[in-house]
Amino acid sequence: MDSFALAYIPSNSDDSSENKEHFSVKVNINLWTQCGWDDETPVLDIGLMLYHLSEAKKVKLYIPFHIEKGNLEDLCECLSNDANLLGAVFNEPYRSADVAPGSKQAEVMIGGDSKKTEFILYRLDFLSDSDVQLSSYKESRGTFLEFNPQFIKGNQNEVSCDQYYLRFRIRTPSLKECVREYKAPNRYFETLVNSTYMVDIRFNNTRSMDCSLLQELTAQDRWSLAPINGLHFLLMAKVDVDVDAKFDSSRVL
Repeated sequence: MDSFALAYIPSNSDDSSENKEHFSVKVNINLWTQCGWDDETPVLDIGLMLYHLSEAKKVKLYIPFHIEKGNLEDLCECLSNDANLLGAVFNEPYRSADVAPGSKQAEVMIGGDSKKTEFILYRLDFLSDSDVQLSSYKESRGTFLEFNPQFIKGNQNEVSCDQYYLRFRIRTPSLKECVREYKAPNRYFETLVNSTYMVDIRFNNTRSMDCSLLQELTAQDRWSLAPINGLHFLLMAKVDVDVDAKFDSSRVL
């Protein structure tokens, strides 16, 4: 399977200043699988912390399978409405407040008295082409999600913060391509039958992209792969599921 990928177009052609703040992204990926649900289709949450968003003219996320707008669900709405959930996701005592009545933006502050905006939650409306546009790649082999930074930022006079957070959920049977069952050749001779699943999720891995995809994301119309300053992957499964991988840590929730 192809790699997930994030690309962008710089807002200015002059990129030579050493003191200039550059656009970068911290990526959070949560994969829910083998959770004991009636429907064992995996669920994928993607969070994008966009630093210095004003330095990006366009941002494009490549999903290596076909999705439609009905498969996407915004999660920043519930984060902005629940301080406990917001604090649990970021492991900080955050609170939020809408920038203005009816706004899609919510300022996130730390503690009860601080007025400094740490970042801004943006509630994505996937039914609106102004927030995000979907397009297929190679006859629905993959899907591009193109975000409009100018529309997301809106009126810059409202908030001076240039750090935005997007979080959304993908629900589709196509996610089964990311979690594949491995069947051992000698499984019929084993007294205890265990199922083995392999998770295949890569991000900005150019070696697993075909040449035309890499060309589109790095060499056309000033697109280039976005600088990733952090990539955090969280696998959510039942407590009795053994995970064999080099994870930094694990915990029971």
